[in-house]
Amino acid sequence: MRIMLMRQIPFDRMIALVAFAFLAFAFLGSYRSAAVGPDATTEQIVLGTKYTIHSEILGDDRSFIVNLPEGYESTELRYPVLYVLDAEYFYYQAHGALQFLSEAGYNINRPVPQMILVALLDGDRNRDFTSTHAPVQGPLRFPTSGGAAAYLEHLENELRPFIDENFRTSGSILAGWSLGGLFTFYTFLERPELFAAYIAISPSLWWNDQEPLGWARDRIPDGAELRQRLVITQGALEGGSIGSSVKGGIVPLLEEKEAKGWVYVEVPGVSDTSLTSGGDCLLSRSAVSEVTETCWEEYEAFQAQDLSELGALYLLLDGLYEPLRVHGVSREAVLCA
Repeated sequence: MRIMLMRQIPFDRMIALVAFAFLAFAFLGSYRSAAVGPDATTEQIVLGTKYTIHSEILGDDRSFIVNLPEGYESTELRYPVLYVLDAEYFYYQAHGALQFLSEAGYNINRPVPQMILVALLDGDRNRDFTSTHAPVQGPLRFPTSGGAAAYLEHLENELRPFIDENFRTSGSILAGWSLGGLFTFYTFLERPELFAAYIAISPSLWWNDQEPLGWARDRIPDGAELRQRLVITQGALEGGSIGSSVKGGIVPLLEEKEAKGWVYVEVPGVSDTSLTSGGDCLLSRSAVSEVTETCWEEYEAFQAQDLSELGALYLLLDGLYEPLRVHGVSREAVLCA
């Protein structure tokens, strides 16, 4: 692994940037507007369309949200697809990150292409995201665990064909957090060709006495050149079972194997993907208000500098990072491979 400021945007760096922005946009909670007076005009802003299909494999109905990129209807272009697990928690976050990175008008050198966003609404995540039946995990109970094989079959043979038949697609990425990250990692090992890249955010690799590390040890040969990109992230202050199985587990294992084609992204000053180092919720209204004010102050100072010698991607990362720094994060470069 190495630390560098990115000026070029090869594919694996682009995926790492999407992963970082995915986490950074956790600051942007989704709030419903309050009632307005009768003299105001209103317009509903639609951020996606919810679909429901029946799964013969799973034996129930499954729902998901699709958001098409700006200009989709007026072109014949094909677009990559970002599949995001746990839509209940991460749909707005993923939507904001993609829109900012690929469509923001003032972001001239847009670092990622426009994408179709497909966000999957949960059935039973304890069942669907775990590959082995392990009902007792310390103090935690997972009585329905062990359904990942069936869920993966659903993605491969029902959901993906539906998306590819009804939308103009070209390649795809799978992203998941926690148990969703575990399923993302499982899919990467079981069906690596199914997606072009995988983003495992704070993945629960502690599952069943760190069983996923054994999968990786057995299935990834020494010196492997991974054909599909793998991005693994966690908070820099994240310890416990996540820290021991990610930073203390899969990262040194892949380094020892000298595997190529993977990236580890560590988010400074964050204890996990939903809490600050002080234990405050990133999605609280007070946190969003404070970050908004800080962003404006930092933007005024930042844009006054001579930026002509800096690459556009570095500027974007630094702009995202500044609000984190002001809220107690040590001042250092964003970590990327």
